[in-house]
Amino acid sequence: MKVYLKNPPLSHAMERVTTALIQYSGGFRIVDDMDSADLVVIHTIGFPETETLVQQLRARRQKYVIIQYCLRTTQRPSTIDWLDIWKGAEFVWTYYDLEQLFLEDQLGQGGPAILKTLADYGIRIYRSPLGVDASNFRPWDVVKKYLIGTSGYVAESEGVLEANSAVLALGGQQFHLGPKDDRLENVWYQSGIPDKVLAQLYSQCNYVAGLRRGEGFELPAAEAILCGVRPVCFDRPHYRDWYKDWAVYIPEGSPEEVTRSLTELLATSPTPITPEEREAAVRLFNWATICHGFWSMLQQPSVPVKTSKSKRVLLWVGDAAVSTGFARSTHGILDTLKDHWEVHVLGLNYYGDPHPFPYSIYPTRTATMPFADAFGTVRLPKLITKLKPEVVVLQNDPWNIPEYKKGLGNVPAVGVIAVDGLNCRGTDLNGLKKAIFWTKFGETAAKNGGYAGPSAVIPLGVDLDLFRPMDRLEARRGLQFPEKLWDAFIFGNVNRNQPRKRMDLMISYFAEWLHTSKVNDAFLFLHVAPTGDAGYDVQQLAAYYGIANRLIVCEPDIGLGLPEELLVRTYNTFDVAVSTTQGEGMGLTTLEAMACGKPFIGPDWAALGDWAKKAMYPVRCTEIACTPNNVNAIGAIAGRAEYIQALDLLYRDASVRQDLSRRGLELSAESQYRWSNIGQRFQEELDTLFFTGSSVTVAGA
Repeated sequence: MKVYLKNPPLSHAMERVTTALIQYSGGFRIVDDMDSADLVVIHTIGFPETETLVQQLRARRQKYVIIQYCLRTTQRPSTIDWLDIWKGAEFVWTYYDLEQLFLEDQLGQGGPAILKTLADYGIRIYRSPLGVDASNFRPWDVVKKYLIGTSGYVAESEGVLEANSAVLALGGQQFHLGPKDDRLENVWYQSGIPDKVLAQLYSQCNYVAGLRRGEGFELPAAEAILCGVRPVCFDRPHYRDWYKDWAVYIPEGSPEEVTRSLTELLATSPTPITPEEREAAVRLFNWATICHGFWSMLQQPSVPVKTSKSKRVLLWVGDAAVSTGFARSTHGILDTLKDHWEVHVLGLNYYGDPHPFPYSIYPTRTATMPFADAFGTVRLPKLITKLKPEVVVLQNDPWNIPEYKKGLGNVPAVGVIAVDGLNCRGTDLNGLKKAIFWTKFGETAAKNGGYAGPSAVIPLGVDLDLFRPMDRLEARRGLQFPEKLWDAFIFGNVNRNQPRKRMDLMISYFAEWLHTSKVNDAFLFLHVAPTGDAGYDVQQLAAYYGIANRLIVCEPDIGLGLPEELLVRTYNTFDVAVSTTQGEGMGLTTLEAMACGKPFIGPDWAALGDWAKKAMYPVRCTEIACTPNNVNAIGAIAGRAEYIQALDLLYRDASVRQDLSRRGLELSAESQYRWSNIGQRFQEELDTLFFTGSSVTVAGA
């Protein structure tokens, strides 16, 4: 096959793409004349010129491939407008999640109840990053000269002006790859230089910018990583997908906001790229692998055959793309399962906004009808008809499972069940192929309540690369605490503001301790995100108990919460983490607090009395609390006197705090709480559903 590859002018990245495709073209013949080619590779950055060229190629009956560099910044930013062009292509190569963008565009137009995928139109997607030549781009042992390296031709859209303002504010120097701009000062310009020279210049930078607004891949960011330099990118899914934790991310705000963010960042010393990080990046950005994948797409059938799936289809029903413990579980587990299954998610509490996850998430809510199908029970049977999953995973409370079972048809279902008290309605779970519980307490309560099917116990996890101890004063300053709180003693509670969490008891116990102990430097920090159901007015309660001036409150938006980095800072402002919950299914915030080195006081009941007991200060429960609304789960109340004693002990005895901190760090570091291991456990449990004789058919094999 004769292939025409010529790229548009003024694009260094496209030139690299063309060079790499030629280098690894194998048996394909690259020609310089478009008219003589059997196939034309179209480097797409705009709509009108692409549409015109496609019409010409169709008239000449020439095949074509689209490389989609730009979409949202083109004259036609909706995927729907591109369908005709993409349908005629052999395939589309892109670094964007086009399926997710297509879903968003359908929802934006008030899409049908059953949303379509690009595959439904016969459109084939090759999703891949761009590549980097690791033999040229490597770390150089040179002196750091530049606060930041920038690149590009359009300073306004590529963060160049904002970077220069930050550099000037700090009295530093800037390296720029590209033409001279008279508006910039203290800049060393270069262009048209060999890659090895460019690698040396990157190595002289503290940071390298990948700050294109709107969309992009920003190849200099990948090249910088291989040179051992942290890139700084806008906090957008299309950057996080590829640059993972290797980059530093800032909000894509106004020029003034970006300048402030960059000034703060460039004033800090960057963390070097580790050898392990560079090795992983070398594998991801390997031109040989990327180009072999490209050329192999031309050797596959043009229309995918849906009866020959390479992976089994899994439909996960649970919280997604929101700030909840259920959502943490969803994404922590699916991060492993996506490698073995074709994953789709019916996202509870999800409104359809853009997200960074590499699988389709179907919303159950809209801005105008937030509670129309809150649990997804209406949409579930429609998605089952559309997606034809081999298994459905239902992650929810036991009393919600019966409504889901009505819409399953003959599809086997696995339950991931949160059990936060005794008197569990286990009979509601019968009919599931398997029930997975987070704790042994939960499994036992369900069986005592009548569940008779297969079960397993798999806990939730914590990311120790994110949740880790940090300096307390740094955390408090970072959250802009007033100076009077820098040396204060803070008890902290991170939980949802809902009745089960018993914030009323937390405030009452803390107030009684304050009044009786006469302590004048202790504060209660409540990080309490509302859930949309009944909760407590914590500030009014604190005023009633006479401690309004001892209460710190953070109330993130419903479902959104804080970025995880700020949540880590929140934990690290605490001296002691506390909870007066009447019962937990797992108590994920307790595990996160322990991973941050915080001693923990909690009730000896349900999940906390199970997995967490050996690393916390357990308070005996003296009375029951039954969950209303016909749920009837039996929770328990931590004894007032003993809880107040615990507050006083941990306030006064640093040795007790240090011992609990050590035990919490050791417990949270156990391998059973790593998300990768948890995902593998789930994979093994799902495999047991597909036994054939003495062998297991593994999804994706």
